[in-house]
Amino acid sequence: MLHLVNTIRLFAKILLVLKYRRSVFGILWSLASPLMLTLTTTVVFASILHLQFQDHILNVSVGMICWIYFNQIIFNSSSIYIQFENLIKKLPFPLFVLPLAVVLSSASDLLLYTICVLLNAFGSFKATGLLFSLLILLSLTIFATGTALYVSVISVFYRDFQWIISVIMQTVFFFTPIAYRIKDINEGLLKTMVMLNPLADYINAFINAILHNIYSAEGILYLFVVGTANLLIGIYVFVRNKNRIPIYL
Repeated sequence: MLHLVNTIRLFAKILLVLKYRRSVFGILWSLASPLMLTLTTTVVFASILHLQFQDHILNVSVGMICWIYFNQIIFNSSSIYIQFENLIKKLPFPLFVLPLAVVLSSASDLLLYTICVLLNAFGSFKATGLLFSLLILLSLTIFATGTALYVSVISVFYRDFQWIISVIMQTVFFFTPIAYRIKDINEGLLKTMVMLNPLADYINAFINAILHNIYSAEGILYLFVVGTANLLIGIYVFVRNKNRIPIYL
């Protein structure tokens, strides 16, 4: 078990090193990139929805923690086996460690941005709200891990999928309540799509816990149930196809 943990940590470290290799600012891009995305999203949607910039940017920045975390996991896992194709062919090791390393590296990569956002929102939440928000992130991690498992496998057999998933995630962003609130949406197709989006539950719960001190044990339990169900699907897909992955690479 300890050997597997060390292997996951090693691959996570390799992923981070490869990401910022030959970069002048290095790990600082893990803060700059989310901040630019947050600022751009806030300016655009605050103008469209006629919202106060100062209030809206805090809402967006908190929601972006969950979104960027999940998006990075899915995008990076879609090419993880292809990225380490030569190593997989030459050195036998448990293939499931690669998607898990993606999850760990994504969490590490977003740590600096998360700390800055939480410090900025320090006066808005209580200790219990912070505790529940951490539980929400844990449930999101479980959900994202399951998604990473089957996305990484699908991309091996259908190489175009790593490009398709990028388009899908860009589309899903607009159906995720980060730049707007669910209660502000009129009944119709948009609200239906948002309600069908499982990420909406995680992000809405996270924003409510951090900024509004609104949370419930039942809500957290629901998120863990959804995340666990998705993880089981991911494990099933991986187990069914793990022996075929080296052949198709």
